[in-house]
Amino acid sequence: MKIGISGMGRIGRMLVRQLVETGHEVAAVWERLVEPSQLAYLIRYDSIHRQAGFTVEHEKGDRIIYLNGNPCRIYSGGPTASEGLRSIDILVECSGRDDMISQLRKDLPANLNGLLVSWLHPEVDQTVILGVNEDVFRRGDHRVVSLGTCTGNCFLPVLKILSDRFPVDGGIISILHPYLAAQNLMDNPHPCGDASYLRSAPMSVIPGRTRLLQSIRQVFPEFDNRFQAICFRIPSPAGLLMDTNILFRHSVEATSLIETLETAARTTHRDLITVFHDRMVSQDFIGLPWSAAIDGNGTEPGLRTIHKLLLWQDNEYGYCSRIVNFIDRFLV
Repeated sequence: MKIGISGMGRIGRMLVRQLVETGHEVAAVWERLVEPSQLAYLIRYDSIHRQAGFTVEHEKGDRIIYLNGNPCRIYSGGPTASEGLRSIDILVECSGRDDMISQLRKDLPANLNGLLVSWLHPEVDQTVILGVNEDVFRRGDHRVVSLGTCTGNCFLPVLKILSDRFPVDGGIISILHPYLAAQNLMDNPHPCGDASYLRSAPMSVIPGRTRLLQSIRQVFPEFDNRFQAICFRIPSPAGLLMDTNILFRHSVEATSLIETLETAARTTHRDLITVFHDRMVSQDFIGLPWSAAIDGNGTEPGLRTIHKLLLWQDNEYGYCSRIVNFIDRFLV
């Protein structure tokens, strides 16, 4: 099974690493902005996730890099109308370009088993969040699938586990999200319409928008307009924290919530969530595969209708782990 990836930003390169390290073949990548020698270097070394656990080789002037000895051809531009699409079985779109999905849908090659989209998009056949609604996926009918966002993958499995046992009325969520590569290193003009994005990302906490509510609307329409959320871009390059305040219809004992989540972590959501009781900080979650690591000490004890849960995630490694899981479970 040969896999192609469009877009070699943070998620694209992290996905290359995880696929190769789990025995998959990445046969082609599409990237408009990076030369092959630079791309090989950026896959081999990473300031957050350190050195790759496999060899990455490139010969000057060649448009092929070798990942653990296997050739991976680099195409400039996007994958639409590209000969490279005929050489792969699965394409993962990580470019973040909405127009690319629209173009690909018009002429999706018959040889592709699936086009996976690493963000929310209105033109997909289905949005799937593992641990929430994967039972709706139909391989023959759903060729273009969104796997949601990092925040959706963090919160929605927890919401499903709790709402399946305790009626949930809604809640308020604050997200502390690492700054992104698209933000400014220093104060400078920015194409984003939000003036706060003109400011230096490593120097300020910057309030911003989140697509979490859109994720809830698409996957849990019964909870539409029952949650509020805000995202703060923080001066940290990795490690996401969600401060969730969930309103239940009836009073619930805090210990019952944690026990319910711990049971799910051992059974139905074994590879997706974990509950911890040590005192941990954002750096402790770098390189961990969980959609959500739940702070077992983050909920005040007692019987009440509103409870706070703290959810952690490596927003790069954790999200890419779900892409690999989806490929292994449904497309291989």
